[in-house]
Amino acid sequence: MGKLGKVLQTSLSVLLTASLLTACTATTGTASSEKEETVVGNVSESESKGKEESGINADGRYDKVIVAVNADPADLLPCKPNGNGKPKFFWSIYEALFDYDDDNNLVPSLASGYTEVSDTVWNIKLFEEIYDSEGNHITADDVVYSVNWLIETGNNIKYDVLDHVEAVDEYTVAYHWKEKPSAAQLEFILVRTFIFSQKAFEEHNFATEPVATGPFVVSGFVSGSELVLEANDDYWAEKTSEDVSARLGLHKATVQTIEFKVISESSQAVVALEMNTVDFCDYVTFSMLAEFEEGGPYSDQYNVDINLSGDYYYMMPNMASSVTGDDLNLRLAMYYALDNDAIATAMGSSYAPLKSLGTAYF
Repeated sequence: MGKLGKVLQTSLSVLLTASLLTACTATTGTASSEKEETVVGNVSESESKGKEESGINADGRYDKVIVAVNADPADLLPCKPNGNGKPKFFWSIYEALFDYDDDNNLVPSLASGYTEVSDTVWNIKLFEEIYDSEGNHITADDVVYSVNWLIETGNNIKYDVLDHVEAVDEYTVAYHWKEKPSAAQLEFILVRTFIFSQKAFEEHNFATEPVATGPFVVSGFVSGSELVLEANDDYWAEKTSEDVSARLGLHKATVQTIEFKVISESSQAVVALEMNTVDFCDYVTFSMLAEFEEGGPYSDQYNVDINLSGDYYYMMPNMASSVTGDDLNLRLAMYYALDNDAIATAMGSSYAPLKSLGTAYF
C-alpha cells in the first residue's frame, strides 16, 4: 500500500502486527542489537575488519542480500505495482514522476515539479538528465507513451479523473483532468505509474528483461523461482546536476546484489532462515517467531523488527436484489461458516485471526 493508503487504513483503527526478520550481517539500517556492528553505512571505527572483508565493497554497498518473497511476480511488466510479489522490488527497477513524503505531499522523483495552469490542466516538468540503464534519454514523449500504454493494457487503476496527457515540449507534459483532482486521485496516476523509454520497450521484452531508470537493473529472472538485481552504476540521479538529494536517500542503492527467492510457504521460509540461505523474510508466522527472538536458538543471528501495519482483508457480499446475497440469512450463514483461525493459518503469514467489522455501508 502507498503511504496514503496506510493512513486511510490506520484511521479505521484496524492494526495488525507484522514481523520482519533481518539477518544481522545484511541489515540495511542501524541494528537493534548493541553487539552488532557491521551495518550498512554504520561500520564501527572499532571494527577490525576492512570494508571488503566485512562485506562492504568499494562503493560503500553491502555485497549481497537474499530476500524471501511469498508470491511469484509472474512477470516484470511496468504495471500492477501492488500485485503478487512486485511491491518488494518494483520500486528498485522502475520510477514514477513523484514520490510521497511522510505527509503525503508530492515530492520530485522523475519530475522536478508541476504548475497548475488551471484546475483541469497541470504542466509537469521532468528533470532533463534522466537516462535509463541502457542510456536512453527519457523525455516528455516517453511519459505520454508510458501512460497511454498503461491505459491500453487496462491496468490504469483509479484513472477516472484523467482525460489525457500530451507533450508540451521536450521536458514538459500536460495532464488534462476531467475535473480538479483531489490528493487521493493523484496517487495511482502520478506516484504509481512507472515511466520508461519507448525505444527500450520496443526493443526488449519487459516481461522478463525490463530496462528502466531505477537504481537497480535486472540481471536474472526465472518466473516462480527467483529474481536477481544488481546496483545500477550509471544511475542517472547520482549524476544529475539538479538538486535531487532529498530523493536519493529513498532511491540510492546500498546493496550491490539482491536475490529474491520465491518461497510460498512461511514454514519453508523459516527453514531457509535457519539454514542461512536467505537473509530477510517478512512473513514469518507468530508461532515460529520465538525461534528468532531473544532466547531463541537463532536470536544471535537475526534481528526481529516489529512494525504496525494497516493491511487487512475483508469479505463484503454482493447485496444486489438480483443475486442470492440479498438474503440476510444466507449472508449470516456465510460469515458464521468462516473459521478465523484456519484463515490466519492458511494465509501463511503473521496476520492475526480476522475479526468482524462493520460500518454504515455494510
